[in-house]
Amino acid sequence: MVQNIKYRWRWLAGILAGVFLVLFGFVLLPYASVVYKKATLLGEQKEQISFMSNWQERLAILEERQNRLDTGMQQMVINLAKQEEFSKVIETFFEYAESSVIDIKRIQPVSESVGDEYMTRQLRLKVEGNYHGIARFVNKLEQGSYLVTTKTIALETNSESNELISGAVELEVTLLGEPE
Repeated sequence: MVQNIKYRWRWLAGILAGVFLVLFGFVLLPYASVVYKKATLLGEQKEQISFMSNWQERLAILEERQNRLDTGMQQMVINLAKQEEFSKVIETFFEYAESSVIDIKRIQPVSESVGDEYMTRQLRLKVEGNYHGIARFVNKLEQGSYLVTTKTIALETNSESNELISGAVELEVTLLGEPE
């Protein structure tokens, strides 16, 4: 009789475990999955709502950045040489050449274009020096206080000396135009 009771309890425990596993697998897990998906969707929607409520703050931040960019642009324009100061730009070229230990043999204007507020002048410089001196010179021009862009550099060895290199450097100098 005790054996019979143990046997019945084992069957009952096995049936209950099977029912629990079936309920867990077919009812609780899908329900938990649906609840999880709804919770993540709700979180995303709350984030979107908070973003919509912060639009004024974000707009203020963007306007502040725009003002800083405008201020930076005005400083760039202030540092831009005017047309009548072009001779100072050329003097700066000779100073940079002297400090880079190269010689400027010739400066030849190539073209000029005039816009509403700015004008650009393209120049071809014939230079002579060692490779590193020419490289320092071009770097100083581009990093200097005037807006100078290097368009091309053509180097060739000098037939008279193995140490010297001759080169043609084409530059574009941007100047502030005269207000009309």
